[in-house]
Amino acid sequence: MSVTRKIEWLPEAIADLARVREFIQVHNPDAASRAANRIRDAVKQLPDYPLIGRPVHDIVNPLFRDIFITFGQSGYWLRYTIINDAIIIVRIWHGRENRETPK
Repeated sequence: MSVTRKIEWLPEAIADLARVREFIQVHNPDAASRAANRIRDAVKQLPDYPLIGRPVHDIVNPLFRDIFITFGQSGYWLRYTIINDAIIIVRIWHGRENRETPK
């Protein structure tokens, strides 16, 4: 029997997605929409393929996973975790961004 997982976004991840879109919007509104859509499309695949992301080994919580979403010359990292029947979207970073690990 398969488990139906729901997607939940932490407030930080929602803010990250808005930040990504706002940053690109200044110079290219069409690209801003495409980037946000690419990220959302990747998230929509997670219920069917929850283990697609690579485990994050450099942090205390080993339940975090990362996937890289290609876009333009770089792309975006999306960090998520699976808790019970939920996939929690934790953070989103640009591939060139100096990111900190969420606690």
